[in-house]
Amino acid sequence: MVPATTPLIGFSEEIIWPMGQILLPMKIGDAEYSTFAWMNFVVVRSPSPYNGIIGRPGIRKIQAIPSTAHRMLKFPVSGGVLTLRSRKIIPLEFQIEECRSDLPTSSRQSIPKANWQKLR
Repeated sequence: MVPATTPLIGFSEEIIWPMGQILLPMKIGDAEYSTFAWMNFVVVRSPSPYNGIIGRPGIRKIQAIPSTAHRMLKFPVSGGVLTLRSRKIIPLEFQIEECRSDLPTSSRQSIPKANWQKLR
């Protein structure tokens, strides 16, 4: 393991100092269809529901195409294309704010009428 020199900053702006960085061989797929790549992982001491998280560099190394909307990852393997599907529904961690018509009059006037109708 190689020492890490920069911290990780989480979504809520918490700072986590990694224990280090390690290069590991990754075989992704099953016995029949798989691909292999060496990937860098940052090691942190933090509770997580995941064993590892593959970042954008790893996704590029295996030439994968991720789709968060479909919870799938497709990538080329010997003999074809492999599709990995998520079994979990990922909880949404954001709130959708409702568009309301009780905006101040000055705000209403700055929006063209055609677009204002779409907001309702």
